[in-house]
Amino acid sequence: MWADKGFEVASEQFKLPVSTLPVEEAKVTSPVKVSQDAQSIKVAGTGFAVTFDKNTGLMSQLMKDGVNLLTSDGSPKLHLWRAAHRNDDMWANRDWEKFGINNLKNTLVDLTVETVDKCTAKVTSTIKYDGKEGFGAYHISTYTIKGDGSVKVDNKIDFIGLRINLAHIGVRMILDKKLDRMTYFGRGPIENYSDRKSGADVGLYELGVNDQYEYEKPMDRGNHEDVRWVKFAGTGNSMPDFLINSDENLMQFSALPHTDEQMFPVEYKIDLPVSTATVFCLSTKTLGVGSNGCGPRPLDKYMVWSDNSQFTYTIQLLQSK
Repeated sequence: MWADKGFEVASEQFKLPVSTLPVEEAKVTSPVKVSQDAQSIKVAGTGFAVTFDKNTGLMSQLMKDGVNLLTSDGSPKLHLWRAAHRNDDMWANRDWEKFGINNLKNTLVDLTVETVDKCTAKVTSTIKYDGKEGFGAYHISTYTIKGDGSVKVDNKIDFIGLRINLAHIGVRMILDKKLDRMTYFGRGPIENYSDRKSGADVGLYELGVNDQYEYEKPMDRGNHEDVRWVKFAGTGNSMPDFLINSDENLMQFSALPHTDEQMFPVEYKIDLPVSTATVFCLSTKTLGVGSNGCGPRPLDKYMVWSDNSQFTYTIQLLQSK
């Protein structure tokens, strides 16, 4: 026999046409405190604090139980490109370099903070990202921080200049390297993209950041589609866990040991630097893969264009283990 009894030959998932009950938000009773000085704005609650840099408008610290989950340059930032796949090299990457989306420069436009009630504070930052050839974007991020340790982030992206093809519309966070385990509910366990995901079932998966398949030539990898939530944890008890929930539109994410800038252009994986962080990319849209190495680029419905976009995600800081 070519396979043991019980071997799965084929399978298919179907979305059931049933309604789901709306989820009621739990009432938050824990207070938050807003403080600020010339350099920063800080919103703190029991066991956590979120700090924003007044010079950049970016989140500079995401503290839980005295531990900063972000690296020194790890704030959520607008992220529109990827380390080119071999399929991207001949068409997409030329425009990414021409319009500078692989090296956007960010400038603070406005930063405000308000106390909504004793349990809620809201920080809104408007940041302009400039590329080349007149391309750019305004990124308006509204952080609603509650006393239960949740940070809801509403994102509004308004693009400037020519309408071009992008790799992502989303944000990138650079996390502490010790956050090297992820559990998520979405498509997996293998990597999948918008135009090649039907073979990856929706399910609950647990992966190590460093255990994912790595190509001999470094490039973007490890994307997961149709994700409802993802939780990051460290090995042992050295790091607090934290959870990221999507809005009703679902999301795509990857978590890798290197940034796109470190992976491209690099000839071989042995040439990569030693990893110093977990690189978390969260997107509302991700470019398909196509087959341009020997055939066509992605179909139109799998393209990502620089059209104004909105998306929401929520960070939930969890109790230490």
